[in-house]
Amino acid sequence: MLVLAIGADAGELREWTGARGSKLKAEFVELKFNTVVLKSEEGKLIEIQITQLSPADQVLARKLAMERAKGITRPSVTPTNILPHFVEGKWAGCHAYFEHPNMDVVIESNAWLRIYPKAKGQRIGFGVPCQWSMFYYKPGDIHATGRNIVSYEDPAPPGPIKEKLSFRGLAEDKVKFEGYVAIEDNTVVYWVEYKEPGGIQYPGTMGVGVPIYGTHSFPDDTPRAKKIKDCQGYGLRFKEPKGDVIQYEYYPHVSLTNHIESATIKGPWGPRSVTVAQRRGGLAISNYTLTPLYVGYGISKYLGPGGKDEPIRFTVE
Repeated sequence: MLVLAIGADAGELREWTGARGSKLKAEFVELKFNTVVLKSEEGKLIEIQITQLSPADQVLARKLAMERAKGITRPSVTPTNILPHFVEGKWAGCHAYFEHPNMDVVIESNAWLRIYPKAKGQRIGFGVPCQWSMFYYKPGDIHATGRNIVSYEDPAPPGPIKEKLSFRGLAEDKVKFEGYVAIEDNTVVYWVEYKEPGGIQYPGTMGVGVPIYGTHSFPDDTPRAKKIKDCQGYGLRFKEPKGDVIQYEYYPHVSLTNHIESATIKGPWGPRSVTVAQRRGGLAISNYTLTPLYVGYGISKYLGPGGKDEPIRFTVE
């Protein structure tokens, strides 16, 4: 996929692959913050969250956006605003990887983390991404403006993660960022922060998000027994900072006004469960609905000026 990316132009009709394997033939139009705008063969404009594309096509979308912004048609070298990455094989599009009996762990070329739960050596379901971005609001604007990465500083070559991997770089407006991923047996520790220079015109924010693919929702009058049967083995468990535990046997709409210390999700990955946690309990949980029968959950964290916080821990059991 990434070999093709070097030779793809914005405006060319090509096949795009979704995170779940769906295919769409369309032209690249633009990248607006984290939304990719494509034009179908019929001329219809389609907006897709970049995380809904395959890792390789996420890289391609960012490359095409950079080319369009700079008036470049075919870059001859890897852009400095993405990490060096494998261009073929199992780890195509990835900067670094780690293999564990419970999971595959990858750092993608945009420094986002993705975890693939496994059983009997095979990946199960869809990966769990942890993505981050920097943005700001201009006075009077209701939509955020993304602060794009300009370059990474001395990035490591593509390869395996050996206990800990660090990255750092520079974003627009001379904003510095850095982060790391560390492996502690079946737990992945992921941390990222940013620092703005003094006198910056538009102070901003860093958002860190963990979208969780959900299961089916149900009409209000659906008997509880049917819900449990249809979602056999699914469950959500939240732990609040004060120690209270909230547990669901299946996936309903969840509305938590308080921040949580951890969320344990069981169901989408067969026998595996995934726990997302932050020791100081600063995570927020929210719903998102893609179709009337599909509900997902978002675990998020926003870092204000200074951009420092505890790392997020992912445990796959």
